[in-house]
Amino acid sequence: MKTSFVNHLGLYFLLLIAVLPIFAQKWVTVGNAGFSAGQADYTSLALDSSNVPYVAYRDGGNSNKATVMKLNGIYWMPVGNAGFSAGAAWYTSLVLDSRNIPYVAYMDGESLMQATVMKFDGTNWVTVGIPGFSNGIARDISLMLDTSNMPYIAYMDGANSYKATVMKFNGTNWVTVGIPGFSVGMAYATSLALDSSNIPYIAYSDDGNSGKLIVRKFDGESWVPIGIPGFSNGIARNISLVLDSSNVPYISYLDGENRYKVTVRKWTGTTWAFIGSAGAAGWISLALDSSNVPYVAYTGENIHYKTTVMKLNESDWAVVGTAGFSANEAHYISLALDSRNIPYLAYQDAGNCDKATVMKYQSEISTELLFCRAEYCRDHVAITWETSTELDNLGFHIWRSEYQLGLDSYQGLLPSFKITGLLIPAQGGATWGAKYNFKDFSIQPGKTYLYKLQHISRQGASTFYAPVKVHVEK
Repeated sequence: MKTSFVNHLGLYFLLLIAVLPIFAQKWVTVGNAGFSAGQADYTSLALDSSNVPYVAYRDGGNSNKATVMKLNGIYWMPVGNAGFSAGAAWYTSLVLDSRNIPYVAYMDGESLMQATVMKFDGTNWVTVGIPGFSNGIARDISLMLDTSNMPYIAYMDGANSYKATVMKFNGTNWVTVGIPGFSVGMAYATSLALDSSNIPYIAYSDDGNSGKLIVRKFDGESWVPIGIPGFSNGIARNISLVLDSSNVPYISYLDGENRYKVTVRKWTGTTWAFIGSAGAAGWISLALDSSNVPYVAYTGENIHYKTTVMKLNESDWAVVGTAGFSANEAHYISLALDSRNIPYLAYQDAGNCDKATVMKYQSEISTELLFCRAEYCRDHVAITWETSTELDNLGFHIWRSEYQLGLDSYQGLLPSFKITGLLIPAQGGATWGAKYNFKDFSIQPGKTYLYKLQHISRQGASTFYAPVKVHVEK
């Protein structure tokens, strides 16, 4: 036998060379959609120093206990045991410390609905302090770590008429920061942030101020308001507080006075300046990039509560990618930006049985393919390819399809199958490429095959290159 390559003219010679950089301007699924074992409530997203995503959630597939998953190349895997909490968990809040150790805070069904914080020690999830350390029920929990990796939590304190309380771990015990229950009335949607000097800030909707928005910081003795207490126009819901690199607070919330539309404000030093608004929404999450540009994610009422992310471009807000990019309605959304300012979004995916899904904006993956060739060599087909750059490349898979009708007809193309058992690891880098080869011995005389090269990014995004085709004579 000998190899014959087929071209447009019907000649038995075809060489397909792809010179094709990937420029994918879209939101892509990270790993597989709906990766949790069961329904995922209170999804909370964090990225480590290598931009690996972690997600914590209340796991309906594990008796509603807390689970944390991380992306391992292209697959999601549990960090420690799935469902590691002693009892059911609510209001899961995830952060990673400076060594990429995950911490999770939650309302603990095993400890009278009080607050518990756990961390992963590399083998097991261990309790930070004692379980159920709050004096009463802890709702709307928000967790942060200071520069020494000491955890702080803010919550709605059932032991103090559901007013706001902040506690911190001092290395031995959990202690209250200031007085417990310092808000005027019940504090909903508590959101905590720490500045570069470890001064805590808290935002919440204060039932004692008609449900309007209040931001306070701890001055060493008491919790003092930032600006006018109750500065929102109406009831504030789904509050998200972040501080920029200069410790300037930004806040996003749903404004009850304006049909619960997305609203973003910034503290100027004298007032809470309005910097943008979007449509009515169900869920919201705020993040800042390395240049202090705000990004806001929300589920829009006018797009069937699918997800949209917007960023501030000077004075105008621009949609990142397309509006409503999630395939289905989303809940419990959590936004984070990696070290390259690429946004990731975790959420409960209504189209996947309310399981967890993570997506990222793939603005550009600069893996440039110089060529891909397929050639028959006596008893196998040799697939060779070469790249010039490989930014964010984890590796490659090869897929093969068989033609059933005619050599030039795509109508006869049978389903494709992955023929690489293991991922072919990347050998190139951001400024250099590499040469690769793979041998396919499972061929049959008289068959025509089409080979597709699949690129896998380090964040699990997948893209196929142009196919190459080869016919093997009988």
